[in-house]
Amino acid sequence: MPSGNFQINGRFIYNELYAVVPPELNRLWERIMEDLWSKQPFFNRHEFIGNLSRCDEVADKLHIVVQYSLIKEGEIVGKVLGTTKTCEKLRRFTNFSGPYPYLKLTSDEISSDRVLLGTTIDRPGYNKEMSYIVANLSFEDITITRHFGPSDSHERHLTFFLAGPRRLWSIHETPEFSFTGDIKNKVHNSKIELNEDFPFEIEVIPCYFRDKTSAPDNHYELTANVLTMHFKTKESLEQLSNDDLVNSGKALADDITLLMSFLSRRWITWYRYELATNDSVKAFTRRTRDCATQEPNWSDTLIEPDKSRKFLKIGLSNLRKLRAENFDLFMPLLYFVSGHEAKYLEEQFTTSFLSLEKIKGMFAIKKNFQKNLKDRSFKKLRSLISETIRRNTEFSEVVEKIQGKIPELNRPSLRFILESLFKEYNITWKDIYPSTSKFTLIKTRDDLFHSSQKFNIGLLVKELYRLQALIERLLLRMLGWQDLSRSPTEHKKKWLTTVENDSNHT
Repeated sequence: MPSGNFQINGRFIYNELYAVVPPELNRLWERIMEDLWSKQPFFNRHEFIGNLSRCDEVADKLHIVVQYSLIKEGEIVGKVLGTTKTCEKLRRFTNFSGPYPYLKLTSDEISSDRVLLGTTIDRPGYNKEMSYIVANLSFEDITITRHFGPSDSHERHLTFFLAGPRRLWSIHETPEFSFTGDIKNKVHNSKIELNEDFPFEIEVIPCYFRDKTSAPDNHYELTANVLTMHFKTKESLEQLSNDDLVNSGKALADDITLLMSFLSRRWITWYRYELATNDSVKAFTRRTRDCATQEPNWSDTLIEPDKSRKFLKIGLSNLRKLRAENFDLFMPLLYFVSGHEAKYLEEQFTTSFLSLEKIKGMFAIKKNFQKNLKDRSFKKLRSLISETIRRNTEFSEVVEKIQGKIPELNRPSLRFILESLFKEYNITWKDIYPSTSKFTLIKTRDDLFHSSQKFNIGLLVKELYRLQALIERLLLRMLGWQDLSRSPTEHKKKWLTTVENDSNHT
């Protein structure tokens, strides 16, 4: 229960901090909180006294209420309840002109380093002792730590709650019935085997939530389940500290979900983790990208779902090996999935081409393709070219425009680097074009990026699928996977190679 005088939507109650609260006031406070937020199933709500700070400015002893979903990624929102004096405390933050937009929240059990303060609400007509909603808060993340008496177990558990499609995880459940009528689901194929040695066991298992929030008179109970990635370790704190366990677990969860997003062509991410030790539970929740709940069809995944664990075992090792060699596929994978998630056709093509550009750029550095000639040699050539331009051009302003393009002559063409890249990884493009067609992706990219002409939508759709197929082939080969049969599928390949009037823009 909060302290002080509270008047919300015309109701007024009085309560002293730590005082014994009569049941009727508790019920009244529940109704008041219901006025703040309508009850939603599977939402967590915390009410506490905390401090907000930025640099040297502090607003202490604030009455704060926070709410967020337990079963999906989404907003973490909060409200500050208080008096006109509270509003005066918070107004100092709104006038802050420094480079730090985020506030820091601290309390006995709850903290956050990234809190945004909404507009403070001043109600001068209120009695100074009456409370109301003073401000709205938005959290990028929130950490809640609960301590309890130590247990005898030396195991530690780190659980990541996942959002996004499930098909590629390839787990399934079967119900088991006890003689008492209880039902327990048995999970199959939950363990994840990886090539690298990690100081913990890894499983993907469903976590069940139950809620009676929406049930009238508690006559029924709602049930939902969230897929989780569960890490368990018996290593001692000396061998593996809690911070090291969380950091290594987060890095591994990020890599695994990125690879599974690639296979699904849709975002899969984690939005929450819980670290359970022998004397505490630490729960961290963050805002993350929205993930589609619709499952992809069996034919929409990049490889057959039953091969996803094998790919994960091979792909993770190669992903980390390439990263150690400064060939990090994080951005190419990110742009690839984002291209599939984009809303508009032009946006899909543009974002997907960024993926190819990132691969091309790292490959050019690896092969030392940044320049055609060394600086000294090109400087001599540049002088000769400039002199030729001056002798053969009548207008000085034209000379300046042409000379501004000369440095680009020392940069290998996109076509040359792409051909070298395809050759390096044994990638072909000819099977996704009609037999008499040329490679047109560079022209399509230049027209889309550097001109204002109207596009033939039919051509752009085909070019997008060709671009995505080439990126898939490159990324699969780089990650150590040889089967390219779904990049693209045979029926899509047949459509792409059909001769139509799509060779030119309209």
